[in-house]
Amino acid sequence: VTERNFKNEIKTITSANKEVKKLVSVQSNDNESIDKMLKRFKKKYERAGVLKEFRKKAYFVKPSIEGRLKRSRSKRRAQRANEERNS
Repeated sequence: VTERNFKNEIKTITSANKEVKKLVSVQSNDNESIDKMLKRFKKKYERAGVLKEFRKKAYFVKPSIEGRLKRSRSKRRAQRANEERNS
């Protein structure tokens, strides 16, 4: 893995059917180890939400169930915030 010819930006590409894809890439800095470059790539990958989007689109969730899950997550968040304020 001696060639380090990566671009340093997150690109958005639109195809004919208007589907948006995000490409994550990094460019090596001078005398940068592969480990550091991989770490930067992982951070960009996570921030771009590629894996999150993939998991979301892996299966269909009915809108009614999506709303129910959203409300329950919101409730849980509020309870945790309350607990932190009270303790």
